[in-house]
Amino acid sequence: MDYSNFSGLPLKGTAFTDCRLREASFSQCDLSKASFAGCDLTGAVIRHAKLVQTDFEGATGVALDGQTCTMKFTRVDADVALSLLKGLGVLCSELGVR
Repeated sequence: MDYSNFSGLPLKGTAFTDCRLREASFSQCDLSKASFAGCDLTGAVIRHAKLVQTDFEGATGVALDGQTCTMKFTRVDADVALSLLKGLGVLCSELGVR
């Protein structure tokens, strides 16, 4: 599903499993309780999206806009969490975020 445009769609509870979503657009989507297990999200645009209880663990290429997305109980791998911290201007030398 590379290059797909899901912008503005209500995708609450949708399970994307082991698929390629490269450069797909999820802008302004409700992705609450959605999951992306084993997906490749390289270059995907996820801005102004609702990410409540959304699960990105095990997905690759995840880049979330921490300033425009609504996130609560969002599950991500450690590298994505560190990227979010850096994007928000949080520095933590113990975690390698400089």
